[in-house]
Amino acid sequence: KGEDITIYPMADGDFLACYLTSDFMALSYQKKLIETVIDAHKTGKSLADDPTFAEAATPKKSPAVATVYAHLEGMMGWTEFDMKLRDDFIYFTGVCHETDTCFTFMNVLRQQESVEGFPGEALPSTVFYFTKQGVTDWASLLSYGDMQETGVRTSDVRNRNRELSHYLMENAGQELVACLFQREDTLQDAAAVLSLSVADVTEAERMLRALVNAASADEGRRNPRITFCYTVNKAYPIYRLPQTTLFEQLTSFAEPTLDVYAAFYGGRLLLAPADALAHYIRQLDKGEVLNGAMVYQTGMDHLSDSYHFMLMADFDHIFQQSENHVRFVPDFFLRNADFFRHFTLFVQFACADGVVYPNIVLKYKSE
Repeated sequence: KGEDITIYPMADGDFLACYLTSDFMALSYQKKLIETVIDAHKTGKSLADDPTFAEAATPKKSPAVATVYAHLEGMMGWTEFDMKLRDDFIYFTGVCHETDTCFTFMNVLRQQESVEGFPGEALPSTVFYFTKQGVTDWASLLSYGDMQETGVRTSDVRNRNRELSHYLMENAGQELVACLFQREDTLQDAAAVLSLSVADVTEAERMLRALVNAASADEGRRNPRITFCYTVNKAYPIYRLPQTTLFEQLTSFAEPTLDVYAAFYGGRLLLAPADALAHYIRQLDKGEVLNGAMVYQTGMDHLSDSYHFMLMADFDHIFQQSENHVRFVPDFFLRNADFFRHFTLFVQFACADGVVYPNIVLKYKSE
């Protein structure tokens, strides 16, 4: 295009591309990105002409180290973040005004009511990833999860999904917690559990038992429909559900199996694949919960007690589990894993008057 791009060799072996005009300088480790800057500059077709971005790029209200604009496809539109630094923390306080009709995660959140409190007392101490969100509109949440699923489902699985969806709509409460945690044997893969509040545990368990017993026999599945998890204090029934993809839809965990099991513990309904329920129940029964972890406590200090969605993720553990549960990690973090593995991420979304307020905290894991 007749413009000069200067390439500078760096001490670490990388190359830095630079484009200089009388108005600005563009720098990138990727020369291709500099070329897109030149194209936008010469044609006049830049991000400034995007009406959605123009709404996000509001005048500054408070001083900040930097202002960061970001959007995630299928999750949120252009969002403005004020960035601040303090001690071992990096803070991003944002606002997302986008209220279009696209079926994004943000727009699903807008249809839910908020929840209160943090779930540390009901999570194993070895948790390295969890989410908690309000669920008052099950139909929109299940529809969004159905859209995110990429696998091929048989008609039998679709029918079972509908049956279990109706069961959850009728019995589950208004909050959903999903987590990944390490088993006692750290050489094994991480375990995943979905925990749902329940309005009436007795009635919910009666209906679940009826649903399990009424399911047609599945060929090749030799495990009994009801087994037990034994602890020092109690024996907990473990129900084998008809094969379903609902667990993956509600958690976004890339589970390789359709086998899901259910149990009731601490007044909540637990769903998990394989033997994760027994590990979860035994850790909690021994009082080994996340509440005692220093990183968790310090992270919660910077979040609101009332919100629509929150997330905690220890990046180092997340990247180690990338082959099994990578689906919920945006590519940006994976591409920059060497940097982010030193941080624990805390994210919180709160909604008010149709506006979503994201709050992101990165906690540096000092030695």
